[in-house]
Amino acid sequence: MPLRLSATCMFVLLCACQTSVPAQQLIEKYASRKLSAYELLYNTSKSHVIAVEKTPNTATGRLSFLIFDTTSGELLEEGSFRPGYIKWVSNEELEIFDAPGIVQGEENQARFIKRINLSKLQ
Repeated sequence: MPLRLSATCMFVLLCACQTSVPAQQLIEKYASRKLSAYELLYNTSKSHVIAVEKTPNTATGRLSFLIFDTTSGELLEEGSFRPGYIKWVSNEELEIFDAPGIVQGEENQARFIKRINLSKLQ
């Protein structure tokens, strides 16, 4: 008796036979398309990475960043900030200081700090 496979079954078999691109390659490929020269900043467990531009955009004066899940290569968030800093403050949270230029006298720098919690992005 001849074996008949449905179109869905054949698609699943074809997909299973293809090798998947490693997440790191996906991250680097996407980051190099979206950002000029960039650096990768991993959290402590290396489960997530920030790709951040090394030099500000000449037109806007802002640095762009991308946040990825390193297991899947999925882009979780993208944005930009005026040159201040972006850093991991814990394994699941990062902080961005969106510097306005010169902070005036007694102006509170805390109002220019934004925190991103990864658990809220997924």
